[in-house]
Amino acid sequence: MKKTIWLTLFIALIVVNALAMAAEAYGDLVIPIPYRLAIVLAISLVTLVFCGAWQLMRGAESEVPASHDKTTKDS
Repeated sequence: MKKTIWLTLFIALIVVNALAMAAEAYGDLVIPIPYRLAIVLAISLVTLVFCGAWQLMRGAESEVPASHDKTTKDS
């Protein structure tokens, strides 16, 4: 999961800065650095949430109910 978050952070940095440079060059629109950083952090946090949910879903598929556990004793 760490690799996915770092990869997303670097890709978001590159894409957001490239789009901001293109908007400045072609549309005469200046996007300040704090706004760019906020967008990059938002993209990273959304990725973190979805990666965490994905790992929880993968873990839930492999779980076995406690009623099927052979170490529990009937009372």
